[in-house]
Amino acid sequence: LMNIGYTFIQLGIAQIYWVMLVLAFYASIVVMFNPWRHRMANALDCYCNLALIFVASLLAFYVHGDAEELADTEQMIAGAVIFINCTPLAVACCLAANMCYWDTRPDRFAVRAREIKKLSPAM
Repeated sequence: LMNIGYTFIQLGIAQIYWVMLVLAFYASIVVMFNPWRHRMANALDCYCNLALIFVASLLAFYVHGDAEELADTEQMIAGAVIFINCTPLAVACCLAANMCYWDTRPDRFAVRAREIKKLSPAM
């Protein structure tokens, strides 16, 4: 779906907005349906989509302007894009550590049973 936009959209900024629109649509579908088995995987997928939307919005900076105009802030934008592209790995490590912590607790079944008892009247 994302690549279809490149066939009928000619303007560069419109293509970036198309990518942002498709990513936002996918992120909303992930939030609504939670397609992955683990909650942590859904959270990581949402974070990755938001990071990609942010990167696409930063890349819109390069669509307009001359090279002389872009020289001042080009390094800052490039550094931000690189940093944002690396953050999903850190988020994945934190989520994996959280998942390992909860799975190695000796009282994990008792905690889950209490949570289910609290939630069961709402069902």
